[in-house]
Amino acid sequence: MVRRSLLQKPEALWIGARKKLGRAETVEQYVALRLRSEDINRLDFLLNGLHTQRITLPSDSPFSAKDLKDTVRTLAAHQK
Repeated sequence: MVRRSLLQKPEALWIGARKKLGRAETVEQYVALRLRSEDINRLDFLLNGLHTQRITLPSDSPFSAKDLKDTVRTLAAHQK
């Protein structure tokens, strides 16, 4: 049996699809989805903080707030 890493995306399922999973696979899928959800929430917090200027980048930052916003948006889109 080949094991996938928790960091890999699960196979895409169409809406309404049913797939029988064993207990171990179910737990792995749950943990992976939970970790992704927490990552998205953290990125959302940071992005909102940058947007409202409660969080600011250091003056010597190698990238701008706009660059960071674009990166977060791209990452969030790939997580879905």
